[in-house]
Amino acid sequence: PGLLTPPKRQKSTTYQGGTVLKLQRATLDADYYHIRFQNSYSGVIDPTTTETVYFLQPSSISQGFEAESNIVILRGLNAYLNATKGRAYYSGSLNAGTAASPYAQNAPSGLWVSQTPSDTEAIGVTYQAKGLDFGFFDKRIGSERMDNGAYHNQAIVDPFSTTNAYINYTVRGHSIFDQTKIRLISNNLLNQHNLQSVGLTAAPLTQLIPGTTYTDLFNTTGPTPLAGSDTPSFMAGRSFSISVTFGIAARERK
Repeated sequence: PGLLTPPKRQKSTTYQGGTVLKLQRATLDADYYHIRFQNSYSGVIDPTTTETVYFLQPSSISQGFEAESNIVILRGLNAYLNATKGRAYYSGSLNAGTAASPYAQNAPSGLWVSQTPSDTEAIGVTYQAKGLDFGFFDKRIGSERMDNGAYHNQAIVDPFSTTNAYINYTVRGHSIFDQTKIRLISNNLLNQHNLQSVGLTAAPLTQLIPGTTYTDLFNTTGPTPLAGSDTPSFMAGRSFSISVTFGIAARERK
């Protein structure tokens, strides 16, 4: 139904349950989550009253499973593991008609929320000893759907991964620079240039809702044709950064 008053604030509802296992040299936690996001409103001008009529767009539901573990390999040397498997989809209806003659169209069950990965995996190794702190992480992002318009899943981005690393060193001793921290960070260490997203500029091949004169807001007659103005986004190249945080310690009097 239309609303002649400003829309209310958006809400989200989260249900989550899991377990945590702690051993002498390893920890493991796993949980299942179900999150319902109330999406934004769309506004249509009523030609009769000139009032803006707001219609609530379909909610989105994200649900899945996540597991995380940390394993002590040797003293100061640890392995980190993380994996998720989930799905994000629309639930509800959208007004495909007009303000004067609304027509509720239900979101199809197979429509994914744009740029939500089907799965993720991460593995890392960290080492700590005295003032040295080292970390190496590789993360993989599963396939993602890209929209053309608000709800058309018209492109798929293949899985990609990125590798990051860091080295920290903290000066320890009785010098004036005690507790000075030196940090070196590398993003995309392997210098990969994977496709991360794509913006489609050609018009989707729309169709009518069967038995009506209204445009189908969720389904098209085929994939959107490629265009020279499409905007793919690739992973940024390898980068390094270094930072120094000075610690100044007062000298002890003898």
